[in-house]
Amino acid sequence: MKSQRKHPYCLNCNTPLKIQDNYCPKCGQENTDQNVSVGIILSEFISNAFALDGKLPKSFVPFLFKPGKLTNTYNAGKRNKYFNPVRMYLVLSLFYFFVIGYIGKKVAEDIETQSEKVFNRVSSDDPASLSKIDSLINLKSRDSVNWEAIKKEIEKDTGLKLPDSLNKEKPNIIKDLKIDSVENGGWDTNLDFTEKLYSLAQDESLSIEQCIDSLDVNKSEKLTYALTYQSIKIIRSDKRYLIGYILKNLPIMMFILLPVFAGMLKLLYIRRNFLYIHHIIHALYLHSFAYLVYGLTLLITVKYDLDAGLAFFSFILVSTYSYISFIRVYKQGWFKTFVKFNILGYFYISFLLIAFLIELMLSLYLF
Repeated sequence: MKSQRKHPYCLNCNTPLKIQDNYCPKCGQENTDQNVSVGIILSEFISNAFALDGKLPKSFVPFLFKPGKLTNTYNAGKRNKYFNPVRMYLVLSLFYFFVIGYIGKKVAEDIETQSEKVFNRVSSDDPASLSKIDSLINLKSRDSVNWEAIKKEIEKDTGLKLPDSLNKEKPNIIKDLKIDSVENGGWDTNLDFTEKLYSLAQDESLSIEQCIDSLDVNKSEKLTYALTYQSIKIIRSDKRYLIGYILKNLPIMMFILLPVFAGMLKLLYIRRNFLYIHHIIHALYLHSFAYLVYGLTLLITVKYDLDAGLAFFSFILVSTYSYISFIRVYKQGWFKTFVKFNILGYFYISFLLIAFLIELMLSLYLF
């Protein structure tokens, strides 16, 4: 047990105390000295929260290189020797979702950039782009009559998307490139609903209600109205904040799915002498290992701009680790374990996808 800093007398009633007195015999107040530095308080908080008191280094080797050992040891009742599985799950899930959040910000920036390229149409207040496109049209049309080829080259050179309704006969196209706003008399009939929605949402001078009115969405169609309203709200949002809002709910989703994973283990090994809590402990260690490997993989992949090869390797590593752990914990043959392992994997991945879609839709709806 950790030694406490003690006083020779009670700070509450001034009763003299012995060094072995943890509490005052007169008033019952704990005999500890709280007048310490911030560093000591922080170190004790970390130690108490995560139990970083020597058990983590002892758990490091069996956790990484001996799949199933910590599960068997804990389920056998030897629970003070190694790092607590719940704390291990919390620490490594914190690390993993921190990495996810960090990468999510980069993804959000890319989404912002790509969405502008895909949906952007030239407006009348961008004379530099208009002049560039106009000159390219005049230059390229001298040697070619293939309008589609010219159009693709211009879009590639400028990074702008030209409307399909662009007049192919006029060498000067600035007038045709302007998309009529609500004030200028309505929309180009060739624009689809999504393009109109995005272009209107980009106009910050319009309220969301004005955008919806311009799209001719009837308020009586409650579902369509609600989806349109939320879509405009999402388009106008800071994408980094939006991605962060979606990702912050993932730890909750995974924590809810953990007992589902354990429940599937219980069904697969229902004839084995294992309580449900034993499967929970096994699930905690397996998920902790997956969080560590996938978190490190994502960090390395993003930092060094690697391809999907490392991600595939990490998936094989986690799968192999889990398979060996199954054999050692449930003590069945390799073939029977392999069949059950694949059944579990199929259904669990299906649950993951369904849960993520539900979480995504709820996050977007409540955003």
